Amino acid sequence: MKLKDADKRTLIVGAILVAAVLIAAFFGFKAISRYKEKEEAARKEYEMDIARRYWESEAEAEAERHRQNEPQTVTVTPTESPVAGPVVTVLPTPKVTFTPTPTPTPTPKVLKKITATVVARSYGGGGLSRISPDSYFATSELHQEGYDNSGWAAVDGDSVTSWQEDVAGNGTGEILYYTLGGYHDVKCIFFKLGNWRSSSSFGANNRPRAISIWLGEYYFSVYFPDGMTEYCVEFSSPVPASDVYFQIDSVFKGTYNDCCISEITICE
Repeated sequence: MKLKDADKRTLIVGAILVAAVLIAAFFGFKAISRYKEKEEAARKEYEMDIARRYWESEAEAEAERHRQNEPQTVTVTPTESPVAGPVVTVLPTPKVTFTPTPTPTPTPKVLKKITATVVARSYGGGGLSRISPDSYFATSELHQEGYDNSGWAAVDGDSVTSWQEDVAGNGTGEILYYTLGGYHDVKCIFFKLGNWRSSSSFGANNRPRAISIWLGEYYFSVYFPDGMTEYCVEFSSPVPASDVYFQIDSVFKGTYNDCCISEITICE
């Protein structure tokens, strides 16, 4: 099959256009490459110029520091030697002797002896006034969806809520600390130890057996019987204090290993 002259011309023109496009693309690519190379060279030159100016300024500053630290030549003009005058005898002033005031020996502070007794007794009545703590710190707290197990839960007046520690082990060594908003004469402290949400919750969790109490400048170590019973730590005399620490020293074991305190009521 022979191509017509018109078709031949069309093929030739098409081939020329394709070649022109390819040539243009090639030179365009080369032009772009040269532009990028020039741009990169300009950028490097700019960066080198900045670096050069920076180090020149540093060198000038260093030279200025050396100039400032160079020893200066000072010309001293000698003064005329003074002519000796008459000798004047000065009589010494009599020395005054001071007798130092003796420093008084501080009298050691003697704390009144106060003892603590644990009795089975519920809070309420008896002319006692509850002290509401104004801040607290707990060495650990169990985070549980739907329950407040913080240190506040142990002083909120609600037996259903409780502080629950959250460390490996049975809770021994964990501490609750409360500030009392100023000094108070603390007469007694009531405890509901364990988880009092229900009888099954009480048996499921650890309960403190021994607690160390730091009340103001006084320290007490108390032991509690086991059971869902409210106990009162009574002091032989009111204890002046503005804060109180409770440290768990030993526990009664439950099914789980979390140690709980449902309620602490501090009274004056």
